[in-house]
Amino acid sequence: MIKSMHDNSGLRVVTKGIAVFLAFTMVTPCMAWAFDARIYAMPHAGQVKVHHLGRAMVLPKKLGDINQSFQGNGKTIVHIQDLHCNHEVQKNIAGLIHYLAKEHNLRLVGEEGAFHTVNTAGIRDFPIKKIREQVSDYFMRQGKLTGAEYYASLSEPAVRLEGIETPGLYNESQQAVGFFLNHESQGYCQDLRDILDEMKASIYNPLLRKFDSRRMDYRKGKTSLLKHCAYLNSTAKGMKISRAPDSQLVRFLKHKQNYFSLDIDSDQLFRELDGIDTEIRECLYNTETQRELDEHYRRLDIIEKILNISVAPKELRDFRTRRQKYVMKEFVDFINNVGAIRESPLQVSESLVLDKYVEKAEQFYMQADERSRHFVDNLCRKMEKHSEDIAVMITGGFHTEKVLAKLQSQNISYISIKPRLTRQDIVNPYFDLLRNQQTPLEKLLAKNQDILALPTYLMDGSLTTPARRIFAKQLQAFLNMVNQAQKGQVLIPLKIATTGPDEVTAVVSDRPEPGAWQRVEIGKRIYHLFSSASQAKSALEKIRKKKSSFFVWLGKIS
Repeated sequence: MIKSMHDNSGLRVVTKGIAVFLAFTMVTPCMAWAFDARIYAMPHAGQVKVHHLGRAMVLPKKLGDINQSFQGNGKTIVHIQDLHCNHEVQKNIAGLIHYLAKEHNLRLVGEEGAFHTVNTAGIRDFPIKKIREQVSDYFMRQGKLTGAEYYASLSEPAVRLEGIETPGLYNESQQAVGFFLNHESQGYCQDLRDILDEMKASIYNPLLRKFDSRRMDYRKGKTSLLKHCAYLNSTAKGMKISRAPDSQLVRFLKHKQNYFSLDIDSDQLFRELDGIDTEIRECLYNTETQRELDEHYRRLDIIEKILNISVAPKELRDFRTRRQKYVMKEFVDFINNVGAIRESPLQVSESLVLDKYVEKAEQFYMQADERSRHFVDNLCRKMEKHSEDIAVMITGGFHTEKVLAKLQSQNISYISIKPRLTRQDIVNPYFDLLRNQQTPLEKLLAKNQDILALPTYLMDGSLTTPARRIFAKQLQAFLNMVNQAQKGQVLIPLKIATTGPDEVTAVVSDRPEPGAWQRVEIGKRIYHLFSSASQAKSALEKIRKKKSSFFVWLGKIS
């Protein structure tokens, strides 16, 4: 790490890694979702510009908004902008598929993250729908089922799920992520951030320091989005920085709730907040060095987003256009030239490792653009194979620009949908699963995880990998476990032959049990997993004394 700043930087990386894992939290319970058409009544979202077989392509606004559309000839593709592993978005994707299947005879869905047919028979064939719903929702919260897979596992009309990835490109992308998405790359970024933060004390004027501290409180989660918006709005008014009366900020403040109502465009709101922040800072600057410090801080934000694959297309364009501004030498030179408070200068050689990570990430984003174009070709082939003239394509929002350009160049009609998202702060398992780590879940560092979908656990042929085999057995075990618990049975041994070495015992009750190594909520029941039968028996005795419902499950699920 950057030794001239921190001699114990290696320890700091480990400490940061531990801090991240201590921030993990378990999933929360959710009521199973029944597909009731009355829930998705009009009004519709977006302007009607595309027709399929003479019918306008419209959507219930509760589920999402139509961002872009194009009327071509022949085929129609409904592009859904995914936010990988986000539970609310996945539920709304399932709702969109249900609506399109009923209203427009949709029968084919193409998924990012898979190359072959996605087979949900392991869930769909389980005879009790309520249990299928509860277990499917649990695994969707963990990021192991997508919204499309959730729908296909539970509902009618049935749809066919097909992968639209090109195997070689996807595998290369996964390998690239494995190289640059790690604690070391994030640690280098944090070291640079610490240095820039220290420099603020001597470079910022008092008003700028006060304003920046409020922004940092928001970024660290100490201030809610609503309070941050109110602060920016009042500060802007005090500086006579005007806002349009119909701006997203004004709408959000009138709503007085810390979530996004149906009339709020969350992306536009965040763009407005960035613009207001920039305008206020311009009013507060009284030296060019203050402006340069903020510019370096902004570029470091983009580098960090590039490395945790959450960068927005606009930010990536800035990175590509001004590539030389993003090399570590630029940061080192700035810090050494103006950082008079520092005891010793930074050495360029110490930052070269981060440059290598960024270069590898740059290759990943080039592959992402290529994958976008392959999505269209692969889905069109699937449509021809299955004689379908309408299909859904689900990809991360990052791919939208390239996908839509490719569709329009081939004169294929499309609508592009952004599923409804009402809350910004989300517990998300994306990074854990991408790095092949197990839950509990890591809180995502940014709101965009829409570039590389996780490989589906249900793709035909995917059971050749140990992780997929274990998942399939866990899935069946959980289905059986919930089924037996609902029947009220006391001791049901379920021998699950997996690669896990330890016998695991699960106790289900309506209250927390101390000593459990994992707490799992499925439907309205709480399951406590123990690493030994003796621990579970102790918990079981306590449950008996309290006359609470209980259930013991013996098996291996590691």
